[in-house]
Amino acid sequence: MGIVTRWLAIAVAISPLAVEAVAQEYPARPIRLIVPYTPSGPTDIHSRTVALKLSEAWGQPVVVENRPGAAGMIGTEIAVRSVADGYTLCTATLPFTTAATLNPKMPFIPAVELTPVALMGALPNILVVHPSVPVKSVKELVAFAKARPGQLNYPTGGVGGAQWLAGAYFDGLSGTKMVPVQYRGGIPDITALIAGEVSIGFTDLMTTVPHVRAGKLRLLAVTSAKRSPVVPETPTVAESGIPGFGVTAWFGLVTRTGTPKAIVDKLNREILRILQLPDTRKRLAALGSELGTLSPEEFGEFLRSETEKWARVIKTAMPKR
Repeated sequence: MGIVTRWLAIAVAISPLAVEAVAQEYPARPIRLIVPYTPSGPTDIHSRTVALKLSEAWGQPVVVENRPGAAGMIGTEIAVRSVADGYTLCTATLPFTTAATLNPKMPFIPAVELTPVALMGALPNILVVHPSVPVKSVKELVAFAKARPGQLNYPTGGVGGAQWLAGAYFDGLSGTKMVPVQYRGGIPDITALIAGEVSIGFTDLMTTVPHVRAGKLRLLAVTSAKRSPVVPETPTVAESGIPGFGVTAWFGLVTRTGTPKAIVDKLNREILRILQLPDTRKRLAALGSELGTLSPEEFGEFLRSETEKWARVIKTAMPKR
């Protein structure tokens, strides 16, 4: 055996031990968590809840940075350009699985450049209308919108976001024609709805329900495939006359592809432990969130399934978008 071959053999033999040692020492310095959306919404709350508990468990700060814009892709690109060492995490939501289909010329593909770590939770959005819109059900909304093509509008965080997809999917399945209006995030969306700047909204449960209960907005349906325990009396959009409709907001963590698997697995184990803590469960359950239990591999399969689903929707139900 030549000296080069011998050194290669030694490197291969010790590399698993070296990787394991790195994972055991991780984290040895602060971790950066990029949240590609505005503060205070459910994405931010899930992310900060987990970040705080990671900091407490590991004795290293997990510093949250909100980098909103372009339906999450501005912050996501920052993570794409990071080092593959586990010290930069990024919150992934539904646009993570739709960006490449919507924009084939993107300089990066999120699902290729970033690898799954853990699913934190998932929850439905809700379909609401401003009180000035004279409808009390999804069927009435469809009839009202069909009679006024292009006159009803709804807020979105950008093309490809959960709200944009919900509105476009709704149009595609119901035959309506509503207009998306871009805002910077969940709080501006709700403010615009309450003010009557926009007519309807596919908004997050936590932020919107208090305004529904105060009579400032009217709740018609939840967007998920099944009803929410937070508003159990409210039907789904599918139950209300648009079969097949289903949009669920989900919140996961990803990191740069190439990060050692031992570090990814360590992160996943700790995050799943955190999600089962009583105070974590209470805080996130108050949002209506169904907490994650998936391994990195299972989360990766979930992302592939979402990517395929929305690619079909974008290409068939929304051919003009």
